[in-house]
Amino acid sequence: MDRPNIIAFTGINILLEPGLIKVDSNSALWEFLMGKDLQKLASLTGEIKRKYKERYGVQLNILDSSLLVEILVHIYCHNLGLKILPYLKTDLFRKFLKKLIERAQIVDCGERHRDTNRWFWDLLAPFKSVILAIFPCKLAVTNLPSA
Repeated sequence: MDRPNIIAFTGINILLEPGLIKVDSNSALWEFLMGKDLQKLASLTGEIKRKYKERYGVQLNILDSSLLVEILVHIYCHNLGLKILPYLKTDLFRKFLKKLIERAQIVDCGERHRDTNRWFWDLLAPFKSVILAIFPCKLAVTNLPSA
């Protein structure tokens, strides 16, 4: 990592921008999420926010639970899309799903002024335990970029 606005946390690459973080959906992140350990997951959001404050001198204005929920839901959708894709026969559906998978490869989490759907993740934040409960224990790490 030669750029100061990119950090690595246990092989997970995170780009820091003013009001925004971008997390690579790579095998390191998927492996980190396995086990559904809330304390471990909190360490990821804590490290992101700590490095953000260190870099920009202000707190990232995103609730920890909202940030965690957004990451979990994006990764779940990315995983599900990769599982379904081989079974789709219609080119139109395959093209649509490939576009969604492509968008899920980077998890963009921004403050309200940078992320128009922050309200949605804030709305889901109180349900992080439920979301974690339905999150798969093991993600099929296939077709993913390495850390």
